Amino acid sequence: MQIVCFLPTKPEIAMNINNIFNAGKISTLRILPLLLTLIRLLLGWHFLYEGLSKLFASHWSSVAYLLESHWLLADFFHWIAANPALLKIIDLINVWGLILIGTGLFFGMFTRLASAAGALLLLLYFIANPPLVGFIGEATAEGHYLIVNKNLIEFFLLFLFAFFPQNWYYSFDHFFSHFRQRLSPDKQEPASARKRAKRIFERLDERALFCWLCFFAL
Repeated sequence: MQIVCFLPTKPEIAMNINNIFNAGKISTLRILPLLLTLIRLLLGWHFLYEGLSKLFASHWSSVAYLLESHWLLADFFHWIAANPALLKIIDLINVWGLILIGTGLFFGMFTRLASAAGALLLLLYFIANPPLVGFIGEATAEGHYLIVNKNLIEFFLLFLFAFFPQNWYYSFDHFFSHFRQRLSPDKQEPASARKRAKRIFERLDERALFCWLCFFAL
């Protein structure tokens, strides 16, 4: 008795992927700016909405989150929670920091600065309540995490955006930079980051790069 399998084998899948790329139906260099822009918009919207929701919440405070800290800098976080005046300042910085970082990321304005500030803020969130065994707070837990949570994932994404060239994605920063270059035609323009990226990507396997970018986008 012969069993017929209708699922494609690994060589067939690899062949189909090769045909798609070789036929020019998918261009990694064209998808990359769109994909990075989409990731930046999603991160910006998340930060912006978090800040606005806390701003319009009448009784929001970070005191519960700080009191549940039992890892690194726990004494410092508890000291902040025990000082009402300082706690109000921290809450204000937290709320407006989220709003400003989210606005910068969403609109692509001062993207590197917003990414660095957002990464630092998320790192503090992670240190205060890490998803480790015995350190997960009951009042602030949003799901089931172990070692890796959304704060850590977004931290690494923002860390990358803090070092990405601005020409790798669409943003107001890129627009203003291009506008300044057009206003000063006498100056010799350096090689654009997009051209440098193109030379780098030509040396890489397009399929592997595309798969890794999709993985980080998820």
